[in-house]
Amino acid sequence: MSMRAIEQLEEQADQLRARGLLEAAAALYEELLAIEPDNLKSERLLSSITGRASILPSSPGGLKAAPFMVTRNFLSAEMHDALLESLLSKAGEFKPALTTEGLLIDYRNSITLPLFQVDRVLGEAFHERLLAHWPHARIRLRVPEFEPSLSETHALLYTDGGLFATHRDIAGPNNRRRVTFVYNLHRQPQHFRGGELLLYDTYFRPGEPQFAATYTRLMPEDNRLVWFPSEFYHEVTPVSHVGGAVSRARIAINGWLNTTREDGDLDRISLTPY
Repeated sequence: MSMRAIEQLEEQADQLRARGLLEAAAALYEELLAIEPDNLKSERLLSSITGRASILPSSPGGLKAAPFMVTRNFLSAEMHDALLESLLSKAGEFKPALTTEGLLIDYRNSITLPLFQVDRVLGEAFHERLLAHWPHARIRLRVPEFEPSLSETHALLYTDGGLFATHRDIAGPNNRRRVTFVYNLHRQPQHFRGGELLLYDTYFRPGEPQFAATYTRLMPEDNRLVWFPSEFYHEVTPVSHVGGAVSRARIAINGWLNTTREDGDLDRISLTPY
């Protein structure tokens, strides 16, 4: 196969991935890997999409597809329903989500409430479940081992026009955020549209990393948790068709597994061999 044909195959796979057609994209990445057994991007994306082990060695720097892991049926049906009803009952207590520069609704438009203000018992049970899955998630994400702390977990409601433009979760020079998690829960059938999570391929260059035009689109899925390293760029696409009813909103629980300031240093993180 010619180099141009290989490039076209990769472009087709990337286009499917950007549309959220991950199984179809995986089939093309599988073809690429058969042609080029050392194709790191294809192998890593197949690992994220299918859950199979990734064995190719890597090196720091360069363009990296955001690694992610999906945990479906994260909570029991009973706990899921109790948490959802508790969130909806506290909707009047949610406050506008802020950025480091204050309220910027064209950049971040949602309302939020700390999880422990929603329900402390359910919040503790949620964290216990999260930590039970963490050892497997850390290996899948290829993140160096660390003792995680959970000090930032929030519930978020996205109604019509809700979004979060492209950003990273790295929090400045004293960053401690290492892994981001996003848990979706909503009533069935799903009424809202949009609210998809885009995970951008990120180019780690000297200084400030930048995001590429290629990305993975993850559709909102009830009772599913997504994990990914916090230094990768991502966004939440605009939400519509809520119609003013909070019960029809995109609902998520978002937070971070934090490390020490030393291990959260951006220069150190940038050396992670994804």
